[in-house]
Amino acid sequence: MLGIIKTYTNTSRIGSPAVRKPPPGSPPPAPTIAADAGRLNRLFWAWKLLLILIAVLSPGPGYDTSTDLWLASDRDTDTVPWTAWPAQRLVSRFVRWDALYFATSSARGHQTEQEWAFSRPHAAFTSLVAKFIPHFLHPSLLVHNALAGIVVSHLAHLGAVLVLYLLVRSVVPSSEQRKAKIAYTAACLHIVSPAGIFLSAPYGEASYAFWSFLGAFCYINTTKPRQSDTTITVWYVLSGFSFGCSALVRSNGVLNGIIFAADAGVFLHRYLTRAGNDKTLLSMTRYIAAGSLTGLGFVLPQLLAYLEYCTGANTRPWCTALPPSIYTFVQSHYWNVGLFNYWTLSNAPLFLLATPMLVIFFSTAYTALHHGHVGSEPEKIHVQQTKSKDPDEEPFKAAMFVHVMRRLALPQLLLAVLALSSFHVQIVNRISSGYPLWYIMLAMAVHVGADPSAGKNYTVGRYALVSRFGKWSGVVARWTVRLMVIYPIVQAGLFASFLPPA
Repeated sequence: MLGIIKTYTNTSRIGSPAVRKPPPGSPPPAPTIAADAGRLNRLFWAWKLLLILIAVLSPGPGYDTSTDLWLASDRDTDTVPWTAWPAQRLVSRFVRWDALYFATSSARGHQTEQEWAFSRPHAAFTSLVAKFIPHFLHPSLLVHNALAGIVVSHLAHLGAVLVLYLLVRSVVPSSEQRKAKIAYTAACLHIVSPAGIFLSAPYGEASYAFWSFLGAFCYINTTKPRQSDTTITVWYVLSGFSFGCSALVRSNGVLNGIIFAADAGVFLHRYLTRAGNDKTLLSMTRYIAAGSLTGLGFVLPQLLAYLEYCTGANTRPWCTALPPSIYTFVQSHYWNVGLFNYWTLSNAPLFLLATPMLVIFFSTAYTALHHGHVGSEPEKIHVQQTKSKDPDEEPFKAAMFVHVMRRLALPQLLLAVLALSSFHVQIVNRISSGYPLWYIMLAMAVHVGADPSAGKNYTVGRYALVSRFGKWSGVVARWTVRLMVIYPIVQAGLFASFLPPA
């Protein structure tokens, strides 16, 4: 098993998808999407099997007995047939930390206030999936819902891998061969994401990543040339809807709305400095519609909680706050989330643990915003034309890539600032899994390290994550990938034993 993982995650291999050897003298063909999807699917399940084996074979109940007490609360787990043992063993290792809340809410709905910190729509969906879990696997309703959460996480993660592949392949301004290599590499990096076993357990991270990547993919399609205004509007609405679904799963999905706010701000500036027209109104309408759909994903659960806790004779302290957000209240009241609340000496090891991902988040966001700071589209196109030595780097596509990277940098940068200042900082290692920007830039760095000629592409060369390290950039990229592979393996054993970090 380790041999398979090592083969597929070798940094020189993940930059080079399998293709048929071309006839002598002809350029190598780009691998088909189906061929790369097949290889990604095999790598995905090999990696998942490794993490499952590590978790299931972890000894003992762990230092916390919450899962055992949770299972004991269901009378159907008292005496189970031997055929149900594999399911119970799997659940006993995967229902750790917040997964207890997700699985419990899936089985019986939200019943306590603090459970509103976890996605009610996601719990409702896994509850629906649980109805299709065969009874012979286990008689317990709790186990069925936990298994449903595990199934949803695996399928959502696989979907996110494939969407990320399509996203990167559609946005990189280079030849089909190079785009395919970078897209394949980025998808492989998401498979071995530092989120690790959290993308397999009954958490919302995998579903969030799927909807977040789908929203970004739809947004990228709004920049494609030769589209009607109606088509562009449809892509904007689909992007806003997908980001809204991501906000239903994890509240930080609402940060993606800044993408549409930035577009609206730029367009409003142009409107105020030159005469408007009908297209101006249509453009503002699509930005507002997409942003509203994104915000709705955050507001809707708050509204449902308000109707449950703040109407009639019911009342809670947060009901009179402005705005009356149950999510903000429970995070602060039950988990002490707030500005600089986590900045204590005892939490220093957790800040150290989060430092590599925070560095990647800040550096990639800065690079995207800094390199993309060009005044106008014609100026961007001129920069690409004059500096690129790659004939396949079409100027318009390069300019659109710059635009997209700047937009994707905004929610990532906001999340990094919030994680550093207000969140339980260590969770950045798992919630980072749903942000495509850093995968793209690290994939470029791996590709440039394996094939120095890729640096001739002006866009690929300057957006590669570690391009400033010069001749050492390839070494830094390879070691970054190796650490990404090692960390989830260690994490899986710790998680299964109910040990931090969570």
